[in-house]
Amino acid sequence: MIRIIFQIAVFTLFMNPAFSKDKSKNPIVFLLTEDISGPFKNSGTSDLNGIIDSLEDFISENKKLLGRDIVYFHVDTPSPDSVKNLSEFIKKQKVAFIIGAINSSTADAIAKIAQKMGIIFFNTNSSSPKQSGVDCHRTKFVWDGSGSNFMRALVSYVPKKNKGRFTLLYSDYDWGINTSNVIKDFVLERGHEVAAEIKVPLGQKDFSDYIESLKGTRADGIFAAVAGEDIIFLNQQREGIPLAPFYFNQADYPDVYLSPRIENGIFATTWYHKLPLAGIREFVEKFKKRHKNSILPVPGNIYYNGYMATKVLLESIKKLETTDNHALIGYLEKWRSSKKERMQDFDAYMDQKNHHVQQAVYVVKTKKEKEKGDIFEIIKKIRPEEIVDTDSREKCRLESMESTRRFVP
Repeated sequence: MIRIIFQIAVFTLFMNPAFSKDKSKNPIVFLLTEDISGPFKNSGTSDLNGIIDSLEDFISENKKLLGRDIVYFHVDTPSPDSVKNLSEFIKKQKVAFIIGAINSSTADAIAKIAQKMGIIFFNTNSSSPKQSGVDCHRTKFVWDGSGSNFMRALVSYVPKKNKGRFTLLYSDYDWGINTSNVIKDFVLERGHEVAAEIKVPLGQKDFSDYIESLKGTRADGIFAAVAGEDIIFLNQQREGIPLAPFYFNQADYPDVYLSPRIENGIFATTWYHKLPLAGIREFVEKFKKRHKNSILPVPGNIYYNGYMATKVLLESIKKLETTDNHALIGYLEKWRSSKKERMQDFDAYMDQKNHHVQQAVYVVKTKKEKEKGDIFEIIKKIRPEEIVDTDSREKCRLESMESTRRFVP
């Protein structure tokens, strides 16, 4: 049995064990693509931990997969430039499956490579509506909720006045731009006015000028699609400053937990460790034993997404008894999971139209005190059928199976 975890900065540094011409004797190689540097380092590390823990749990229970050893290693992928040499690297290391990605722009770059090579890519934690829309692919499966799902969940919490004024604050990259566009459409469709649109460079640390701009818009509310660690800096610097109420489209557990004790507004997420559901207590305790030195006291939504997506991939390969991408794609397109298996309030399923997992979404707000990691108050639980991203479904054009390269690693 082989368990390998490498963090690779330069693609040419790592060489796999010798491979045999007999595939049944070779390990099955998983490439983990996570941002552990840059503005998504907190979420990327959390996602990576979830994926690895899922792999390790499978190895502990099954020893091998289809009688073959499991090899996994990690490449830091903070930007699209970080994957420009990925194709050759994948060929040399005989990668069978790709799991990961936080940055939506990077996820798109990885997905294009995976589709060309016929490699199944589980995009665990990218949330741009484009990922399951115009940037969908036959070999890619998207496991996080999208900015559109989350906005649909939040719509009923927009102040009900005849004509409100709302400011849009967003990160200048794929997720921020496309999520803000979705928010803008919802605001205008409901007869409200966009007071201002404020674009923030990804990785922004000083928000003083942007906060001054927010004060000047005199808005009734601020819809924020600010990404990663930037949320922490924004929250630190707006503390104590009188501003309109914030509505974060999405705020991931690592970045909210690491923010100061400030009202983070209302936002949406896919999972929370305090849900009173079977299996969660044991899941949390296992995390605590494994990650005693983690900056996070409990698993959050990012860790959960990574863990559960990886579990589905491993169990699907085991059930079908093959690594054939065509067989696996056909099976995954019909994938469904019970709420008990998912540790969520509603069943989940794969949308065959755009390969986007439809799952429970929770509208939450932050608590003032961060007692033992319990920082969210759940306001509402929403069924996946109520918040389907119909626009992305219409824009998605999956490649045909005939045009998708058959790959049996």
